[in-house]
Amino acid sequence: MPVIQRLATGGARGFGLGVGGVGYSAVISESASISDSVNWGTPYQGNISESATAIDNIAYVEATRGVFAGGWNDSLTPAYTSTMSYITVATTGNSTTFGTLTLSRFGLSGVSSSTRGVYGGGYTGSYTNRMDYITIATTGNATTFGSLTTAVLGAAGCSNETTGCFAGGETSSSNPISTIQYITIASTGNTSIFGDLTKAIDNASGCGSSTRAIVSGGSDTSNALTSNIEYFTLTSLGNASFFGDLSQVLTATASASSSTRGVVFGGKIASTGTANTATIQYLTIASLGNTTYFGDLTASSSIGAATSSSTRGVVGRGYGAGSITSNMNYVTIASAGNAISFGNLTSARQGIGALSNGHGGLQ
Repeated sequence: MPVIQRLATGGARGFGLGVGGVGYSAVISESASISDSVNWGTPYQGNISESATAIDNIAYVEATRGVFAGGWNDSLTPAYTSTMSYITVATTGNSTTFGTLTLSRFGLSGVSSSTRGVYGGGYTGSYTNRMDYITIATTGNATTFGSLTTAVLGAAGCSNETTGCFAGGETSSSNPISTIQYITIASTGNTSIFGDLTKAIDNASGCGSSTRAIVSGGSDTSNALTSNIEYFTLTSLGNASFFGDLSQVLTATASASSSTRGVVFGGKIASTGTANTATIQYLTIASLGNTTYFGDLTASSSIGAATSSSTRGVVGRGYGAGSITSNMNYVTIASAGNAISFGNLTSARQGIGALSNGHGGLQ
C-alpha cells in the first residue's frame, strides 16, 4: 500500500498558532486509502480536516520570540537608546534589530500577550509615563499605547493573555511606590489602579503564571535592599501578599518563568557600588515559600532583563563583571543548572525591558 507524506498547515488538524506564540510544522505519514485523492506523479500537500491520532508522527517547532528594548550605556552616544532587538528563544545566536521605541529610555518594563507587547515607564533625563506597543510577530517601530497613572522607572512587569501589570517602581521624587498599575493589553489607553504591593519597592523583577504574578527583590523607601517575594492574582483586582524570601537581599534582578516555575537571575547585593551576584534561584509559582538554588550565570550580573518560552529562560545580563555587557545567557527552566551563553544583543546596555509571546503567563 502506498504511503502519503503531507505537510500539516494552519487550521488542518485544529492546531494553528496558539497562546504563547507556539507554531508547528508537521509531516504526517499514513497509508493511502480510497478516500484520499492522490496524484501519484506529484507531491501530495494540502489542508485535511481530521483529528490527530496516536499513529500520526508530528514534530512541533517552537516559535516564541523575545524582544529586548531600550537601555542605557554612558559610553555610547546617545547614552539612552530606543533600540529594540529580538531573538528566537529556541535557537541560540545574536539578536536582530526589531525597530525603535517612540522614546529612548532605560528602566522600562515589559508586559505582553501572545500577540502584543507593551513597554511602560523609564527614564531619559526625566521620568516618563510613556507606554509603547508592538506586534511581536512583526518587526517595526513601536506605537504609543497610552500613559501610566504615575511615571516610574524600575517597575516589575507581570502579565497574562489579557492583563499587564506594572508593580511598584521609582517616581520622579526618587522614592519607590507600592502601586500596581494595569492595562488591558489588547486595548490602547492609560493605566488604572490594580492594587498595592505589601510595601513600596523599586527595581524588583516580575514573572508568573496565567493566574499569579510574582514580584521579587528590590529597594525600599530607605534605599535598603530586600529579599521579599510578593504575589497577587492577575485575574482579579487586589493587593499583593507575602510569598517568601530570596536567598539574599537583592535589587535589580531579572525574572522569567514557565507556567509553573519562576527563575530569578543575578542582582545587586548592595545599595551602593557595583557588587553583583551570579546566583540563579527558582520558586514554584503555585506554592508559597522561599527560593531554591538553581545554578549560576556565566558572570555576576544586574540591571538586566529576562524573558522566556514555555521551556527556556533568556536573560540580557545588563551590568556584569565590571562593565555593561551585550551578553545573553539562557537556562532550561525545568532543569536546575548553570546558565549557558546565548549570544549578544545588538549593543551593550543595562536597564533593558524584555517581553515575549510565549512566557509563563501565556501557558
